[in-house]
Amino acid sequence: VGAHAQVLDAGCGFGDNAIYLAKKGHRCVGFDFSDRAIEVANKRASEAGVSHLCEFLVADALDAQAGGLRGRRFGTVLDSACLQCFDPTLQVKYIENMASLMAPGGSFVLLVVCNQSQLRSWCRGVRWMQ
Repeated sequence: VGAHAQVLDAGCGFGDNAIYLAKKGHRCVGFDFSDRAIEVANKRASEAGVSHLCEFLVADALDAQAGGLRGRRFGTVLDSACLQCFDPTLQVKYIENMASLMAPGGSFVLLVVCNQSQLRSWCRGVRWMQ
């Protein structure tokens, strides 16, 4: 993550990654489908003294241009085990949605448990991966 880059934490859960990065000085936006997870993330960011650097939203990873993410672009999109939670028939749609949130020249940091052929099949035909 570049210095002062704005980071999107996809499927942020309780905000662990966003809070960690905020402590390092990054502005972070985290989203999750769970209202409760977002409540906990906001509380934890406040307790950690980084709420001014964190924004947490309830959002749908398969409709990334809806709600509070509409029209936004991020220098880094971080996925820590969100992709693998989707049914295989929805994984390419998820990747395309995350790509739509990346700034030109941005980075997609994908942390998953899979084999290399599985990753290639997810990314086949996604222009930004070429």
